[in-house]
Amino acid sequence: MYEAHDSFRGPADPDQQIWRYVDFSKFVAMISTGSLFFSRVESFNDPFEASFTLGSVEGMDRAIEKLLESDMPEHGKRNLRAGWLAMTENRKTSRGNAVVSCWHSSSYESAAMWSLYLKSNEGIAIRTTFKRLCNSFAVAKDTVLIGEVKYIDFERDSFNAGNMFEAFLHKRKSFEHEKEIRAIAPFGMPPDRLTAEARNIPVDLGELIESVVIAPTAPDWFFEVVEQTTRKFGFNFPIEKSTLTQQPYFGVERL
Repeated sequence: MYEAHDSFRGPADPDQQIWRYVDFSKFVAMISTGSLFFSRVESFNDPFEASFTLGSVEGMDRAIEKLLESDMPEHGKRNLRAGWLAMTENRKTSRGNAVVSCWHSSSYESAAMWSLYLKSNEGIAIRTTFKRLCNSFAVAKDTVLIGEVKYIDFERDSFNAGNMFEAFLHKRKSFEHEKEIRAIAPFGMPPDRLTAEARNIPVDLGELIESVVIAPTAPDWFFEVVEQTTRKFGFNFPIEKSTLTQQPYFGVERL
């Protein structure tokens, strides 16, 4: 179920629209299983996922160096070094111990997101709100944490390196176009259990899905396929055509 957490900050308006752009096969998997697919963080292309910033590393290094130069007992210094090395290794390992579901926050459909996340012309976008996403996990046994991703300069900025969650909620400014809302679950589960059980998290699809939008590149017959498939599994979500298929307004036709 969804759980509020201080590190996970949602949009100022809980009714902010959010979107998930997926291929048709993933949509069918969702409505046939009543679950939402979560990807392991280590499968993402961004090597900086779950990493420290340069400022965070340098800040921790300075703090540790200062303590090592103090009159701290030798066994304390050994523990300090070991703890810092363990934190570094845990950060790397955590990429395989966490799974996420990524959503795009926007009041409007995004042409860029269609291009980035579809592998074929036959795709759909799930439109919902931040509040509905949170509420949809009421049927899940696993704890789900949800918040906005913040985009920072990893060379100049920093965040609390001691808070494991912060690393999953910060990305480089190069990814700012994603405007991501990120759901994380189940955090800290062993990788072997993730592979077997945790890629699909149960959700209340009736609560989650406000409407389904057909990709602007999809052929005309695809609308009917999506509609029939959705009804076959007992759902009545509104199926809508992409606003990007609308004709431009030149005015001549109105004369």
